[in-house]
Amino acid sequence: GLRNLTAHPGRDTSPAWHPDGKRLAFVSTRPNGNYNIYAMRFANGQFSEPEQLTFDFELKPPTVYYGKWALHIHPTWTRDGKELIFISNRDNKHGSGGFYRMKAEPGAAMTRFHYEETTWKARPTLSPDGAKLVYSSYLGRQWQQLWAMPPQGGDAFPLTYGDFDRTTPRWSPDGSRIAFVSNQGGDTSLWLWHWFGG
Repeated sequence: GLRNLTAHPGRDTSPAWHPDGKRLAFVSTRPNGNYNIYAMRFANGQFSEPEQLTFDFELKPPTVYYGKWALHIHPTWTRDGKELIFISNRDNKHGSGGFYRMKAEPGAAMTRFHYEETTWKARPTLSPDGAKLVYSSYLGRQWQQLWAMPPQGGDAFPLTYGDFDRTTPRWSPDGSRIAFVSNQGGDTSLWLWHWFGG
């Protein structure tokens, strides 16, 4: 049956399992409405209390569109489970954020390794072999499509094309397919894309 893992007046979203299945990272607006990344440990069928990994970062001056507090969203684990890759606008005052890495520890240093305007839809996902970071981007175009780049940063290249959106990619455990959401048929629906290598 279903049961709540968290309960508070704020919003919890974007859950991401650690590769060993013993930690769950997620984004929360607790306690004050700002978006930060938390993690819970899982053992013996129970979750621990959430541990805050990122903390409020004030943007000075405040952004025109997104207020004065940086967002830390869309976490995904590296394959060794030691780091998180996520999206934040803490170094960019006019856009929706770039790609960062940090050790999965409270208050760890953050390094931005790629920047482009993501319109809050990137939702990066790392391949099971740890070699390919796939995300959704429009990169100056009209539609969101799937793109890939090395997880340490580097040249990004498009995987899909079309006059419709493809967002929220997630790899299958064996690395052979990517599930995503698309409006290709008109209504939003779930699709699968087969990764043939290269």
